[in-house]
Amino acid sequence: ADGRPTGTLHEGATALVARHIPAATDDDFGAALMAGQSYLHSLGVTGWQDAIVGAYSGMEDASSTYVAAAASGDLRSQVVGALWWDRSRGVDQVPELVAKRASMSSGRFRATSIKIMQDGVAENYTAAMISPYLDRCGHLTENSGHSFVEAGALAEAVTALDAAGFQVHVHAIGDRGVREALDAFAAAREANGAADQRHHIAHLQVVHPDDVGRFAALGVTATMQALWACLDEQMIELTMPFLGEERSAWQYPFGDLHRNGNPLAMGSDWPVSTPDPLAAIH
Repeated sequence: ADGRPTGTLHEGATALVARHIPAATDDDFGAALMAGQSYLHSLGVTGWQDAIVGAYSGMEDASSTYVAAAASGDLRSQVVGALWWDRSRGVDQVPELVAKRASMSSGRFRATSIKIMQDGVAENYTAAMISPYLDRCGHLTENSGHSFVEAGALAEAVTALDAAGFQVHVHAIGDRGVREALDAFAAAREANGAADQRHHIAHLQVVHPDDVGRFAALGVTATMQALWACLDEQMIELTMPFLGEERSAWQYPFGDLHRNGNPLAMGSDWPVSTPDPLAAIH
């Protein structure tokens, strides 16, 4: 799960609430993992990527729970953990992540991916857009959303992580966030050569048509949420009026990506939305 929504306001609100919640114990984390695993098994899901493993946004690091469950045999699913990229730091953290990968990966759990949060979400205007959002009257504003990692720093980070053999998983919802992620993967390929790391960009709500063909060329997998591509109240009232007609038509380009030969990994983003594959297929 990625944790929509995100951003400074969300992190501040989380801290206000979190300080009043009793600290979770190892037993609490273990019970939560077993409950989650049982629910996923009931839906036929026997393997997953946990897209945030580490301390983030005021939340505790539960990565040791996976390690303990893998060692005891309680983890009966194949799980890839995406270690959290601290965007307040730079490539100095890569050696630490390499050490975590080595110490945590065993049995059915492998900490072989890195999660980078590049932007926010469209509904609160924090997803990074090439052109500004519109206001409720359809006029351009001065807000184009947020790139949480500066584009040059993102390219440097992805290049270093690629060289270290990590799969990189970037959260990018706006078309600028997507383009910055693709540019970073292009920089990594230029520096390190082609490698089968199966890098991901997750969500891809708005993709500029000029960038659709770049995914397959760079070997980047599109991780998309089918349930989010829905003409529901949220889309009608909170999203489309502020994107505008043209940009709204660029949302969730499943078919265009597929026709360009790009692999699609249709993730659920559970617990944000249901992990039931049949619901997403429907």
